[in-house]
Amino acid sequence: MKKSLVVSIVMGLFMMTSTITAGISYAMSQGDEDLLRKIDGRRYVGFVDVNYTPVIDVRSKVLVKGVIARNTGYYESPDPDGSRFEITGREFTVGCNIVVYGNVRCVERTYTISEDGDKIIEHTRLSDGSVRQQIWLWQR
Repeated sequence: MKKSLVVSIVMGLFMMTSTITAGISYAMSQGDEDLLRKIDGRRYVGFVDVNYTPVIDVRSKVLVKGVIARNTGYYESPDPDGSRFEITGREFTVGCNIVVYGNVRCVERTYTISEDGDKIIEHTRLSDGSVRQQIWLWQR
């Protein structure tokens, strides 16, 4: 008898938590959906090099990392962790596991889309505890 009461309480708490979380995420996602519609089709440029320019393209709900090379034109990033990431909100994190230098590896990347949609900030957290930042600007 006591065991079933505990199970009922736990299930009730789980259902309440799920309902509250869903309500919060719906309220936050409406603004995110509006922002994604606004930036759909935009290209963002990172640093510019003599031989290549890294770019981010937003295609619906997907962030696509690519490169415009001087000799070969556009191609998707050859990053072993992938070049396409689902945009799950104005700020989202993706895992990564590539060697950056020596024994230091990329642990995760967090992308933050500015409120006006004019830039994307990429924070890369490394296994040595350091964080690198790359700012991607909308190419108008």
